[in-house]
Amino acid sequence: MPSIRAKTVDILAQVRTQLNADAQTAAGNALLSKTEQNGLVDGDVLKEVAPDVRTQDGSVHVGPLVDAASARIQTLLGGVNTTTPDYVSKTEVKKLAGVDFGAATRVAKAFELITGKAIDLVPAKPAKPGSQSALPLANLAIGANGMMGLGGALNGNALELKGMGGAPGSIDLDVNGEHLHADFAAGKQSLGGVGGAFDARNVVEGLRDALPGDLDMRVALVKPGSFVVDFWPKGQAPAVDNAPQYGVFVGPPGTNVMMTGPLAVKLTSVPVPQGTTFSFRVDDKLYSATAQTSSATAAALCFDLKSQMEADGRTVVVKDYGLNNFLSLRVTG
Repeated sequence: MPSIRAKTVDILAQVRTQLNADAQTAAGNALLSKTEQNGLVDGDVLKEVAPDVRTQDGSVHVGPLVDAASARIQTLLGGVNTTTPDYVSKTEVKKLAGVDFGAATRVAKAFELITGKAIDLVPAKPAKPGSQSALPLANLAIGANGMMGLGGALNGNALELKGMGGAPGSIDLDVNGEHLHADFAAGKQSLGGVGGAFDARNVVEGLRDALPGDLDMRVALVKPGSFVVDFWPKGQAPAVDNAPQYGVFVGPPGTNVMMTGPLAVKLTSVPVPQGTTFSFRVDDKLYSATAQTSSATAAALCFDLKSQMEADGRTVVVKDYGLNNFLSLRVTG
């Protein structure tokens, strides 16, 4: 069934009508006093923009207030409505809720008045003083054939992935009311194991690859055999408490590689074709090195990665045991 949509221009017109009516009601005339401003709903866009339009004599005129609030909602909606900008569906309104819940409430009301369909918005849990809150999660489902003990559990606003993702599969969950689907492939990404064991790192990276443009994912905690991840509005994820703690190596298909610890990788020391790229993620930053000549080696790319990481103040050890033997890269701080 096709999704129900409304024209963006109609949504914005209806939002402006609401804003004007609410501003007029709050003010009682053409001016909004500070007392009347304080009486507006916390988090609503009218209250948020009022300080910006207050004149030097302390007055807030209703007209400029509505103009500023309308412009803010139009800008915020445009930031999440990039796929079909001429129309708005429930998906875009729920995305907006992850950016500005007050603006999303306004747009959801306009959407309901136009389409007759209500949108249930889920606000993020209030942040504790001095802290931030990850986006709420719901409806987790993991499916695959031949999984090696892979499992997941939601714990508040966090997802814990346990076991080993040793077969291709998929994962579905709702992030702040928006459905997220990710496919993942098998990969030798063991957590401190030997012999090419699997863990859920390939599932973590599958989720990362599937993120929409307005979301970030953070590996909040690495424990023996499991990863705890959470989701944030773009650019708002805080640094992890015990950095560095999470690493993953990415190379071209067929690369003989195995993670030997949370921040350590072992691979074969061989020549690599020109244009080959090795990447290594450390927490929220991805480092990449590309072979510039036809005589490049895997070891040279690992030493390039080491130099980049050290430039960021990290402590990195690369050991090369000779051509056609193996080499290792380990981030230690």
